[in-house]
Amino acid sequence: GFASIGSGTTGGGDANPVVVSNNEDLRAAAEASGPAVIVIQGTIDTQGVVQVSGDKTIRGEDANSGIVGGFAMDRVSNVIIKNLNIEAGEAADALASTRSDHIWYDHLNVFDAADGLLDITKESDYQTVSWCKFSYSSGSSDHRLASLVSSGGGTQPDDEGKLRVTYHHNWWAENVDQRMPRVMYGEAHIYNNFFDSAGNSYCIGFGSYGSVLIQSNYFKGVKNP
Repeated sequence: GFASIGSGTTGGGDANPVVVSNNEDLRAAAEASGPAVIVIQGTIDTQGVVQVSGDKTIRGEDANSGIVGGFAMDRVSNVIIKNLNIEAGEAADALASTRSDHIWYDHLNVFDAADGLLDITKESDYQTVSWCKFSYSSGSSDHRLASLVSSGGGTQPDDEGKLRVTYHHNWWAENVDQRMPRVMYGEAHIYNNFFDSAGNSYCIGFGSYGSVLIQSNYFKGVKNP
C-alpha cells in the first residue's frame, strides 16, 4: 500500500517492547520521542485522545486488547497501530491523522465514534488501512461516518498532491451509513474490501478533486456502492 512507498513504515522497528496497562503509562510511552514498540495489555480507558509521536508501533497483547478513546497523529511520521479494539468513547474520532505521513492501520476493530472512525486530513500522506473492521453498535445516530480523506469540500487546496491512501481487506460492517471511505483531493486505492452495512446511504464517495481506483470489492446488500 501507499504506506510502503519511499522510506516505508516501520514504526518502532526492533525497539524492546514496553507493556502498558493503564492510561498514564500509555500516554507517556506514546508521547515520548524516539522509536518505541508499545504493547497494550487489556482494555485501557484513555478518557479522550492520546497523541502519538513518530516512530511508534502500538499493538495489542492479544485479541482482547484495546482502548476506549482515540489515537491522534499530528505532524508526525512512521506510526503503526495494529491488533487492537478501539471504541471511541469520549474521543470524537477514534483515529485521526493530520499533516502526518507513513501511517499504517492494521487488524483493528474500530467502532462507535461520535464523529469519524478514521479521518485522514490536512495534508496527510502515504497511509495504508488494512484488515480492519468498522462498525457502529446502534443505527440511531445520523452521524455514522466511517472514514474521511480530506475535508472541507473543495476548500483545502494544500491537500492537492497528498492524501495518498490504500484501503485493502477491510470490513465495513453493521450500521455504517457512509464514507467507506469518502475521498476529496486525495488518491485512494480501494481493493478486496467487504461491504455489508445494510440500510446505508452510500459506500464509497469521492469529489472535490479526489480520485479512486476501486478493484475486487464485495458489496452485499448495500445501497449505492
